[in-house]
Formats: sequence, structure tokens, C-alpha cells
Amino acid sequence: MKHQNLVFKAVLIITIIMCFYRLTAQEKVIRPLGQEIIVEPEKMPDYLWGQIKKDSFIKEHLGWKLAFCQHPMYFLIDEDRGNPLVAERIPPWGAECASDYAERVRRNLHSLDQFPELKLNYQWSAMEFQSLADAFPELLEEMKEQYRKGSLDFLDGTYSQAHLQVFGSESNWRQFEYGLEVYKNLIGKRIDLYARQETGLHLQLPQLLRNFGYKYVYFPRFPATIEIIDGTIEFITSEGRIELVNGDEFVEYVGLDGTSIPSYLNIQGMGEETFRIKFQQDLFGGPKLWSVFPDMKEIDQAVFDRYQSLFDFVRLGDALDERYIIAPPRAKARVFTYWSYTEGVWAEELLRKNKKAEETAVLAGEINSMGKLAGLDSDKNNEIRENWKTILRSQHHDVSWIEVTDLRRKSINRLDSVIWDYNRIMSDITGKLVTENIKSMAVFNGLPRIRKCMVELEGKKSLGSVSDFQEFCGKSIGSVELPSGGFRSFKNVKGSSPSREEDMPQKIDMKYYSVEFSEEGLIKQLTTVKGKDLLNSSEYLGGEIRARIFGKWVNNQKAEKQYYTGPVCDIMERKTILGDIPVSEKYYYFKNAPFIKVEVEFDFTGNEVGNMWIDKSKINIYYPTQGSEIYYDIPFGYTEGRSGRPLFPINWLYSNGLVYVNRGTTKHWVENGLIGNVVAWGNDRFTNRMHWNWISRTSYDVRLYGKQKIEYYLIPWDRFNASNIIHNVENIIAPIYMIPGEGEKSFYQINNMDFGITAIYSKDGEIWVRGYKIPSDYKSKYRDFEIFNEPLDKISK
Repeated sequence: MKHQNLVFKAVLIITIIMCFYRLTAQEKVIRPLGQEIIVEPEKMPDYLWGQIKKDSFIKEHLGWKLAFCQHPMYFLIDEDRGNPLVAERIPPWGAECASDYAERVRRNLHSLDQFPELKLNYQWSAMEFQSLADAFPELLEEMKEQYRKGSLDFLDGTYSQAHLQVFGSESNWRQFEYGLEVYKNLIGKRIDLYARQETGLHLQLPQLLRNFGYKYVYFPRFPATIEIIDGTIEFITSEGRIELVNGDEFVEYVGLDGTSIPSYLNIQGMGEETFRIKFQQDLFGGPKLWSVFPDMKEIDQAVFDRYQSLFDFVRLGDALDERYIIAPPRAKARVFTYWSYTEGVWAEELLRKNKKAEETAVLAGEINSMGKLAGLDSDKNNEIRENWKTILRSQHHDVSWIEVTDLRRKSINRLDSVIWDYNRIMSDITGKLVTENIKSMAVFNGLPRIRKCMVELEGKKSLGSVSDFQEFCGKSIGSVELPSGGFRSFKNVKGSSPSREEDMPQKIDMKYYSVEFSEEGLIKQLTTVKGKDLLNSSEYLGGEIRARIFGKWVNNQKAEKQYYTGPVCDIMERKTILGDIPVSEKYYYFKNAPFIKVEVEFDFTGNEVGNMWIDKSKINIYYPTQGSEIYYDIPFGYTEGRSGRPLFPINWLYSNGLVYVNRGTTKHWVENGLIGNVVAWGNDRFTNRMHWNWISRTSYDVRLYGKQKIEYYLIPWDRFNASNIIHNVENIIAPIYMIPGEGEKSFYQINNMDFGITAIYSKDGEIWVRGYKIPSDYKSKYRDFEIFNEPLDKISK
């Protein structure tokens, strides 16, 4: 046993010596292990590039393609003159003026000659592309030449790169119609790839894109939401992230009507850490197609070498054609977004003005159609189109960005000019359709249905000898019945019924609803004519306004109140202070109309409210409904909403019986039945730019200023009925036009209540109708949610 122990110890000693001997011998021949394999993540790309340089097979094996997509900022650089300068106007990222930026574009184009392997993709908005071409025609010629050579391609195709999800149906349509015309005229190309840096997604986009000849969607760099509804797709998890696998790269993006378009899931990050991970994953690595969307990045030798060592440059459309053959979609998905710049800046003055301009533009098109049908020899279609382009310009995402002040104000002023010009156009046409008579007022209705609507007149006046109008605060309110697609005149009558002040009742009963008030005049309960209670006012009251100001929660529950009554409506007037902000509220409870109108005016004096990133901290208007059955309208349709998510209803949101109708404050959320409508946020310091030490620079003043009036409507409803809600909302918000004169005429009528009409307009000597099929059980030549665009005689039959 003693001998065995000695042998064991001897073997152990020899083994240890031999181990160290081998290590020492290896060090004489091979470099240390720590230098051979770099383990620090930040050094991995250098190692990867070193390996590619050492063996070209690695790059060939990876097979990575790069679509280098430039996102120009010409509009903001050319027109914004705010102080301090927006970052887009500060080199090296931006440029001070259009001519400086044009030189950057020129250098960018020259890089295609300097580096023959380079290929670029430009995402110009059509309006910026046109502006550049007008100011620098030689640059247009250079771009056309590079496009012909196959070194350059163009993406997107919209007129102004708007966040389409927050604008109306007609704005969505015309973004593509007018944008594609510009590209066709300038370079002879029909854009067929919807690829962009910013977001612009909603559930009817596939149908719009297919209508305009698009082949693909390429997911934006900004947030998008994907719901897989059929088929399968493979993901992997890696280091806390969900990632795609090579070969599962497309989904069929399905619209509400079933139309679909192949969409590339551009959700792969772009950076050293991602390069490292994808290199190591090998066969289960991500898609072969990569992209960057910088803001017109300069391309010098270093930039070119860096990307070219890893990637082959491609035109994005060509690469998608190749990938679609290799990896066609296996899944169908609903795609939309919870993201936009509707954060309450300036109490959404820009969006509210845009909505008014959109609606006025649609009415001008309808009245122009009446003139054509009446045989007038003047067609205002070209003027209407040019004004539409100004509206679309105001929808550019750079105008809506939080830090932009000067260009935002210019855009609001331009929208005011557009509204004025549309009224001039309508005055010219309607003046020729009525018989001159200053003792009568002709009221024009653009909707293709008989309509009863509210009319507001300045002063103490009424329309018609048998109609009741009620005066309040210098205006008279009443209702009129109008023929479809036409006008009716009413005698001007001096005087209107006064609004009599009286004690606030505890409860009121109107024809279509009843209201129970809190002690301070907010809505404690709202009940339909069939007896359905719509509110749960245990924590919030209807019409309650809350916000986070100076680190405290404030609300409008306490107020000075006055109550008025008359033949048309009862009116609740409340005056309160929200933190340090004076607020005036007016609630119009109509006696014979199925809705309530509310006006809330804030008197801002440079106020700070809430946190930009937390919607609940901003000024919100609340209605606590009983349940969370949620629907809301989107361009050319409507959809179900999800509780606890941002929602962007273009006009209306339904929650368990209550329809909330906004007038441009499109950001909403519903949580446990509580409707919140974001209306205002402001601060004296904001940036989301952390590069170049931007946080230490002079910040933009985006506090709240001036008197801002928020309007909205409430429609008490028993159960969800899309067609009825859509047409009731139209009756409330579609504008009318009034002019002195007499007569009565209906020029067009569409009786089908399953049609949501978005435009009636003149085209090529005919009157056309655009809209969509509202889902119903009735047979139709159109699919549910199908967008149609046809001559009037085919629709009205």
C-alpha cells in the first residue's frame, strides 16, 4: 500500500510538470489565447473584419446585402427659421440652408462615381423632390442619370411622408395620388416600394398601396405593431431580444378587406453588437438583407470601406425581388402602429387646423361637383388640387416634430389661407347656383343624403319663420333640414330666443338621452333613451380634466358654474383653474338632437404640463364608460381597439355605448372603460437627441401659449352599429356652406347606407365618388371595407 502511494504521488508530480511543460512549449510557437480570440464585445467587429480580410470566403458565406437608404431633410432646412436652430440646420448632421444641403446631395451623388460598387436609395418626399428639382435642376439631371445607370433608386412615393395613421381618408389617398404624379413627371418612375424611415401604417394601407400599384412594404425604422393572424413565422430569442431567422423575412400585410401586400420585416438592428451576434449564429442567423436610413449621410472613403467590407450594396427594390423568391411569406399579419407625434404640442393646434382644412377641402370638391352637374362652365378642380397640396405639405412629419416651432406656425398660417381660399371658391360657385335675394340664406350640404344639421349664426338671427334658434354668447344656434347633395334656402329672420339662466338641475331628460350632474356640474351619469347607463363615475366624472402640473395632480372638479336653457339646448358653463391655467367649459345639451357638444378653452401663458413620454400626465379629457368594448375609425374604415394602448381615431371612438368624437386631438387611450383623450402638453426643455451633447444646448420653448379651444362631441348609443355611428358622426362634423340667396336643388343622392363616402369630386369631365363599403349583412358588389373610386352614375344606381 505504501509503495502504491509513492507511485501515485510520482505520477501526479510528473503529470503536473508535463502540463506546464506543454503550455510553455505552445507559447513558443502560438500567440496567447487571449489575443487569438477577442472576447470583448466591442472588439468583435474588428475581429470580424479582420477575419474577412484574412479569408474572403467569410463575407461570401455571410452573403449580407445592404440597402443604403438616404432620408433627406430638405423641407425643414429650407423653410424653418426658428430660434434656436433646429438640429437639422446645424452641421455636421444638418445644413444651415437649402443651397448648403444641395451641395451635400451633390457630394452624395458624386460618391456613386467615386465608388462604383456603391448603390443608394433616396427617400425623398415628392414635395421636397419637386422643390429641389425646381431650385437645382442640375441635381435632378444627375439623379436621373444615376437612376438610369442602376446606381440609384427611389422609395416611398408619398407627397409629404406624413404619419398617415393620424390623418383623414382623403389625405391618405391624395398623399399617394399627388406624390406618385411628381415622381412620374420628374424621373418617369412609378414608385412601387413603400419604404421609409418614419412610421405611417394602418389597417387599410395594403388596399391603398395595391390601388396605386405597389409591390412591397418595407418596415420603417420607427415603431410598428404586428399581429400574426394566420400561418407561422419563426423567431429566436437572443440576449433578451426577439429576432428573425434567415428565411422568415416577409409577412403578408393584410388589410381589413382581405387585400394583402408582401411586407419585409425590417426589424434587425444595425450596429457592431448585432454584427457580432449574427456572425456567431451562422445558419440560424438573421435575414441577409440589411438597411440603414440615415438623414443624408456623407459617404467618404472610411464610410464606404466600413460597410463594403461586410456588405454588398443593393437597390432595395431589386433586393426584395430576390428575397421574395428565396423566402416568400408564410404568415399573414395585421400591421399598424401605436406611434406618432400627437403628443399635445400646442394643444394640437396643427392637427386641429389640418382637420378643418381637410373637411373644407372635401366640401369644396362637393360644391364644385354641384356646379359641374348644374352646367356651369367653370371647373375649380385645379385650384382645389393646389390647395390640397398645401394641406398635405402641412402633414410632413418634420412639421409635427416636437422641437419644430417656426415651420409649425407657418404651416398653421398656410392652412388658414387654404381655408379662406376654399371659401372663396365655394362663394364663386354657389353664387351662380342660387337666385339673388339678400333676405334669404341658402345652406349647402355636400353629403349625398338628406340631412338635419345644426347651424350657427352670428348675432341674434334665425333661419325660417317656423324654426327655433337660440342665442348664447353672441351666436344663435338652430337646426335645418337639407336635401342630399344640394341646397335649400331659408328666410332670414331677425331675432332668436334668449338663453335664460336658471338653477342647475340635478338631472335633465332630452329626447335622445338623459344626464345626471355632479354638484359641480360635471356629468355623473349619461343614459340612453332606452335606459342604458353609460358611465361608471366612481373615480372619474364625465368631462373631468386631469393633468400633472408642478409635480401635483390637478383637475377641474371644482368650478364656478352657470346654467342656461332655451328652445334648442340647455347649456352648462363652467369656469375653473387647472393648476395655474384658466379653463372655460361649455356643454350644449341639445333637446332634439342625438348628441352633446362640448367646448373647452384653455388660456395658456407659457405653461408647463406633464411629461412628454407619459400620456396620463398630460392634459387629458376623461369619460369613464362601463366596459371596454372598443371601436374607432381609421382611414377608410374602422377597427376594434385594445385596452391600455394608444389609439388614433380619425373622428370617433366607441367604448361600450358612448361615442366620443374628436376635432383633431386624435390621440386616445381606454383603460378599464376609462376614455382618455390627450389634448395638451408643454415644457421649456425637451430633446430626445442624446448625441453631440445636444442635451446641454439651448433648448426649444415648447410650453403652451395663447387661447386654445378644444371641441368634441358625445353621442349616447345603446350598442355598436358601425353604419349608424359613421353617418351620425358625418351629420355632426361635415361642414356646410351658407350664402345669401334663395332656391332649392338636389344634384346627387346615394341611398346606400352601407357606403362611407369620403369624397365627391370632378375628374375628366365626370363626377366621381370615393369611399368604402361599411360591413353589413346585405349583398354588395363590394367587399366589406373595400375602397371604391368610381363615377357617380355607377355608385348611385
